[in-house]
Amino acid sequence: MCSSLGILAFLLSPILLATPKPGKPPLEVVVLGSGGPRAFGRAGSSYLILLDGTPRVLVDAGPGAFLRIGELDLDLEKVDTVLLTHLHIDHSADLPAFFNARSLTSDGPIAYRIFGPASAGLFPSTSLFVESFVGDAGAFQ
Repeated sequence: MCSSLGILAFLLSPILLATPKPGKPPLEVVVLGSGGPRAFGRAGSSYLILLDGTPRVLVDAGPGAFLRIGELDLDLEKVDTVLLTHLHIDHSADLPAFFNARSLTSDGPIAYRIFGPASAGLFPSTSLFVESFVGDAGAFQ
């Protein structure tokens, strides 16, 4: 009986060894931070969406998100879309650091698609908000 099991294991081993390992899922969400506007030891709200293993979309950029990107050794080279759910500081404080990191590692011009809310009450529109950071008269022009 032992020899029968040994022979069976020997015969099945190529099949067991040839089983393909699962690849990267086509869509992943990396949580960079899930904290809020208070200092609880978690980064502010921010997520990276990876398509086929490559970071492509930044969703919010709360404080600490940029640090988490570095800790996870994530490559931002192909991130070309930014989604801002709203413009509170706990969702947008690291946006200038993200833009700066991309500009320091790129050899040419960078184009972004940036989506966010329209102006409401005291909050500017997303386009004015981003322009105040990196526009011609922005803080980080």
